[in-house]
Amino acid sequence: KLWFSSADRFNDPYDSTIQFDYSTVDRKTVFKWGLHNIKRDNPHLSIIEQMKLTEENINRNILEPVELERSIDGNKQQTLKKFGICSLTSDSKNLLMWSHYADCHKGFCFGIDTKKLLSIQNYYATKKEILTLYRMDYRSDIPNYNFFESMLENYGEKYISHLLLVKSEEWKYEKEYRLSILGHTN
Repeated sequence: KLWFSSADRFNDPYDSTIQFDYSTVDRKTVFKWGLHNIKRDNPHLSIIEQMKLTEENINRNILEPVELERSIDGNKQQTLKKFGICSLTSDSKNLLMWSHYADCHKGFCFGIDTKKLLSIQNYYATKKEILTLYRMDYRSDIPNYNFFESMLENYGEKYISHLLLVKSEEWKYEKEYRLSILGHTN
């Protein structure tokens, strides 16, 4: 068995975080983002009712920037809980990895044939679930995005990939790969 943890349980408090810029709040962009969320969460409402609810939410939240950030932070936390992540390394002899993740050198190491992952990915695809393997991107500066614009571009795919796959350069020694699955966390 492999362990797929949600990112909110990682030992690095900055892992799976992203810096958002809320300073350039364009009302039209905010409305499009809000309407998308209202439609997703309230498909039973008419378009007029969805637009009215969106406008009410925007008026309440734009007037209260602290509430807006709190709401968005809650959405980020919910997003993190949707992904199960199994952290792997390409360096089985790294002493720090054995110290940090192998029960003080008492653990064991096994290899994974990444070619066989393809058949597993196909299995999950038939269940309409997503299983993917990514190499971590280590950076000296964490990217900073305009929240609303990033959420509208491909419904946040860029945001989610950076959220889960960008890590501080200080963790580069891990040579981490992440096997992630949507919807299964422990």
